[in-house]
Amino acid sequence: MANNIAFQPMGKTVRLVASSSAANNASINSDSPANQYRIANHSGLPVYVWISPIGSPVNVAAPVGSAYAIPVPANVVSIITGPQVSANANVQISVICESGTPDVYITPGEGL
Repeated sequence: MANNIAFQPMGKTVRLVASSSAANNASINSDSPANQYRIANHSGLPVYVWISPIGSPVNVAAPVGSAYAIPVPANVVSIITGPQVSANANVQISVICESGTPDVYITPGEGL
């Protein structure tokens, strides 16, 4: 459940390098159940992120018309709500970009 508090990390941060040629994916879990994610894009390029349950993973795609993607603008940190993750339930993180190879950092947790 989302909490109206400052963001509290509840697991390890995952670093993914985005590419314009194909989605880069990783499976993550957390120390405690959580369904919010802090996404940090420290590059000067926008990235696109999608988080899905590991049982039915979806690869992110750069939106052309419509696609499963959450745009994260350049040099922005966003908190999003997604599928629940825990020590026993992984989620898939999928990232892509339009150009370059920006780093994206994803941390599971709770809060704003």
